[in-house]
Amino acid sequence: MQNRKVELRVEPWVLLLAAAVALLVTGWLVVKPNAPTNQTKSERSGKVWVVKMVTKVSDERVEHVFEPDRLVIAPGDTVRWELENGIHNTVAFHPGDEHVDHHDDAGSPDERPLRIPAGAKPWETDHMRTPGEAFEYMFTVEGVYNYFCHPHVAQGMVGVIIVGSPKPGPGLEPPQKELPEEAKVKLNELIAWAKAQKGVR
Repeated sequence: MQNRKVELRVEPWVLLLAAAVALLVTGWLVVKPNAPTNQTKSERSGKVWVVKMVTKVSDERVEHVFEPDRLVIAPGDTVRWELENGIHNTVAFHPGDEHVDHHDDAGSPDERPLRIPAGAKPWETDHMRTPGEAFEYMFTVEGVYNYFCHPHVAQGMVGVIIVGSPKPGPGLEPPQKELPEEAKVKLNELIAWAKAQKGVR
């Protein structure tokens, strides 16, 4: 009896598919969804700044933070909030928005204080749960913007963005008394920092 060699031929596309699956399984390949945004690609004119939304867990405490929690950007620049872990979102301090049925520690939408420049369009994202989810917002109105995370505003998860220069306005006013204590402490820190900045053009 003669021994016959059997050749196994594998199509190249099968090998590529297997490699992609292996990368996904091992976590080397991350497919991020397209980020919701308030602009089209053709409208984007400036730099893109990335802010991570992070939950930090240690033996002593759990922290929920924006990293960085303060930025100085130019009009026309875009901020991209990206979820690193946990469950977070980003919301402008502004009375009233499309999520009128949502209540949180910052007050119901109609009760929230105005802490962004007059005439600026507010934003509020859904809660992000999948690492890599993101939201982009292009800033065109100069001034100081305060924002927060719905689930963690009571833990002081707030941030500030200076667009252009720190002009006097709602974002530099003392925190409203109805805000959670840790949010007020953090806002006071950020406001003091913002007042010391010269801004950019």
